[in-house]
Amino acid sequence: MYSYLVHFDNPYNLEHVPRLFILPEKGEFKEIDIQDLKNISTILVGYQISELFSFFSQGGSISFNEVIDICDAYRLFYGKPFRGNKGQEPWNIWNILRVEFGDILEVKNLWDLIHTDALPCDSKKILSIMKKIALLIKEFWCRWKKKLKEVGEWGRFISVEKKVNEILLRHHFCGIKISQSDLLKKLDVLDKRIGDADRRLRRKWGLRNLNNRDEILKTLSDNGFVGLQSYQKEYLFDNIIDIYSENHELPHLLKTYRYCKRDKNILLKLGAIGEDRIYPIYKSFATVSGRIIVEYPSIQYLRKENRDIIIPDIGKKFLYPDYTQFEPGIMADDAKDENLINDFNSGDLYSVLSKKLFGAEGSRDSAKILFLAFCFGMSLSRMVTIASESIERSKKSVERIINNFFGRYSRLAEWRKTLEDELLSEGRIGTRLGNYRYRTANGNKLSAEEKRWVVSQRIQGTAAYIFKKTIIEIDASFSNVDILLPMHDALLLQVPVDFPQEHVCLIERIFIEKFAKECPSIKPRVKFDKFA
Repeated sequence: MYSYLVHFDNPYNLEHVPRLFILPEKGEFKEIDIQDLKNISTILVGYQISELFSFFSQGGSISFNEVIDICDAYRLFYGKPFRGNKGQEPWNIWNILRVEFGDILEVKNLWDLIHTDALPCDSKKILSIMKKIALLIKEFWCRWKKKLKEVGEWGRFISVEKKVNEILLRHHFCGIKISQSDLLKKLDVLDKRIGDADRRLRRKWGLRNLNNRDEILKTLSDNGFVGLQSYQKEYLFDNIIDIYSENHELPHLLKTYRYCKRDKNILLKLGAIGEDRIYPIYKSFATVSGRIIVEYPSIQYLRKENRDIIIPDIGKKFLYPDYTQFEPGIMADDAKDENLINDFNSGDLYSVLSKKLFGAEGSRDSAKILFLAFCFGMSLSRMVTIASESIERSKKSVERIINNFFGRYSRLAEWRKTLEDELLSEGRIGTRLGNYRYRTANGNKLSAEEKRWVVSQRIQGTAAYIFKKTIIEIDASFSNVDILLPMHDALLLQVPVDFPQEHVCLIERIFIEKFAKECPSIKPRVKFDKFA
């Protein structure tokens, strides 16, 4: 049994909380208060619920039974990334209504009511509009349940995505405590580091516009760093800068400037709130691979050195369990590469590569970046260029090391080809339980881009699935554990200061068992790291 929750807010006056309306399967359509949700025993079906509930964060917890967000269902079904502007995504409620129902008058009336106040604020008129929207949501959900079953996504949505979304919605109301005094000190430190890096980059290296990618790439290339030339994606650019920065001033200054600037922008949002508690919005299905993203503010992206502004509540402490070599373990099992399985089970792949390539285990982070780049399709020749430029060794010697190291995993090429063939024949690639990504191009040949993402969809999608199953199990096992911050392969938990060691061991066991269930050939490892 479902009840259909519809709402509208005033984007120009955020102090006015949204107005809520409910259409039960049995009963009358009516306007309700947020606290009325606790009296609804059926499953709530609504849209953009994370954003809706964020309006009520400071008023304490909201009681609800089960929730379905049709935007998440649409996102899972859509199966493609979106590179347009924020708010224009295909799974935005306005786009969903337009695509599914065309230019319906009531949808236009609701838009006008929200954005232009073009309609009189007559209660009967508003009730009539919102009832029609609720009926559209009901009709849409009836259609979409069938569609999700037809494409093999229903099991994923109900058993994983819906549950995780409900867990994160509940924990959203707990909020996360921050230290305003530490935050202000941190901003001062970041300002100084940004200013120092800015002056040095301009005076010594001649960079005039530190936000101009072309100018940065040219300066890097002029100084012998050509491995970045064709890398326009932000995360790849930053990761490769990380590798270069270990031994060279120019990329080190660029890394300092970019990371400090990003962290400052995140912290400024916290400072603007002016409170000692934040209530981030959790997007439980925020990428095509199914990763959880935290927004408003984006505290997931804070570097470790700046995370100490996040503090536990009184009488609480943090636990930070972290999967070790998460994605290589998934790839080893999926590819059935015996050498990679044995190497994963017997040691630390990143440390071994670091020692062979950089001469010491201290460059493990750089080795990790290269290893993951290899996992997701970076060519060996590109890896050789980047590694040789970063450590100033001949390409020939670096090529020998890289070929010897990765050449042991001969099954991977065949496995990649199998995934490519599946994508070409089926038009989509998924994980162990749905979460398909679809081709956007036609033809009997995969593009270079498709060959790159076919592996990442399988590996990162599987990682998201395992991670979400872990969250579900931890939430079901403990009533006194707050799930504060998902970090892709790690989880910031808040527990009582006297949390028993056997419970810590149980959390570790849950992490290991969920990984091992999906990847039975590998021996998962979990470490409890410091969050900051």
